[in-house]
Amino acid sequence: MGLELADWLSIRGARHLVLTSRSGVQTGYQRRKLQQMEVRGTKVVTAANDVSKLAEAEDLIDKLTVPLGGVFHLALVLKDGLFLDQTPEFFKQVCDPKVDGAKNLDKVTRRCFPCVDHFVVFSTLMSKLGYEGLSNYSFANSAMERIIEYRRRDNLAVGGVGVSHKRLNGQTKEISGTTSQTFASCLEVLGQLLLQQEPVVSSFVHAEKADAGTYPANNFSERIFDILGLQKDQLTSTQTLENLGLDSFNALEVKQLIERKRRKIISTQHVRELTVADILAMDD
Repeated sequence: MGLELADWLSIRGARHLVLTSRSGVQTGYQRRKLQQMEVRGTKVVTAANDVSKLAEAEDLIDKLTVPLGGVFHLALVLKDGLFLDQTPEFFKQVCDPKVDGAKNLDKVTRRCFPCVDHFVVFSTLMSKLGYEGLSNYSFANSAMERIIEYRRRDNLAVGGVGVSHKRLNGQTKEISGTTSQTFASCLEVLGQLLLQQEPVVSSFVHAEKADAGTYPANNFSERIFDILGLQKDQLTSTQTLENLGLDSFNALEVKQLIERKRRKIISTQHVRELTVADILAMDD
């Protein structure tokens, strides 16, 4: 997302970009994108600073050779798990890059460049709605949004952008009435969002309210397996969805699908324990 955002900024006239990532440039696609920006006239500097550490955030800002125009913070670490299985360490691993990173960038820019045009953190709708299995992720994003509110309170130029999370090979996901939003779609409205006066704004796509019961009965199981990216002939009847790699995002999507078909509420744990045989039986 950061790379596509950088390209978007370059196309719109940004001539100096500093891109920082703990993992650095790893793929040919990333290198090609950077080359295209350079050809376009944008000077791109890449760094490996971990801004969750104050000293490295200060070093990053100290490296700048031109005045800072804006900050876009997109750090992300996921440690899924039901709340009872979460640990302080899991919360720390998720919160450090997001929350401490935002805190440190806020602190350093206040001191060195208090008049930046944009200070944007990328959050999620889950910070408002909550999300089973991602309590640490929801908390971290909510904390970042509070930092943006403090910046607004202190009359600093800010923008906060919340976007739906997209995972697993571009498959469409339905989460609490919204569906996956491509980053290209996010960029289409980003310019408008940056002009808003509210500290926290969002862009999302409403999911179609299709009733699972309206689909042919004999392909319901296929819809479940499509969510998991699996084929029926690859599976054995006793395998559970949890054994097949069901993560928190997929668990909620499968849960909503089954609830619409059965017209009753079930727990996420029950979904995890369903076997392939249980899913196939739903076609009857």
